[in-house]
Amino acid sequence: MTRWRLLAPHFEDGVPLARIAGQSGVGERTLQRWADRYRGRRDGRAGQSRSSCWDSIATSARLATMTFGKQSGPPASVRQVQELLALLREAGHTGFRDARGPMGFTQRQAGGKFTRDEAAAFIDRLQDAEFDASAPAAAPTARQSADEQALRHMPAEQLAAELRRRGWIATKP
Repeated sequence: MTRWRLLAPHFEDGVPLARIAGQSGVGERTLQRWADRYRGRRDGRAGQSRSSCWDSIATSARLATMTFGKQSGPPASVRQVQELLALLREAGHTGFRDARGPMGFTQRQAGGKFTRDEAAAFIDRLQDAEFDASAPAAAPTARQSADEQALRHMPAEQLAAELRRRGWIATKP
């Protein structure tokens, strides 16, 4: 239970903190500290009016409703997710995680969780790219490490000399 839900009866109806403590199992002193913070005594706003305190409480209560990783709309249907996955595979991706960078998926979407609107937008985007040959969907590219990039730019003679120095046998193909 959130702090605000516990403290709301105290602020709205004047219910004593001792009664809330007895009903909730949270200590009365803890409830008092929480109430003080909502009143603004602890953060230097001791002279804050009660209405502005209510505004900040209401704002924090609204912000707490959207939890990390939760969708902001109705979930996509199974058919939409399957269609999106099929289009991604046609575009050369192995799945949602593989397409995360090129498609701009969030972490939640890379796990295969979309809202209806998100899935519809990605499906439209992939279908448009399918019909428009001049703007294909981005193909997945493997990232190279710094060592791989350095080796790619190294002259073949220098690479062969280093391999020989380390005991390898290097011959021309």
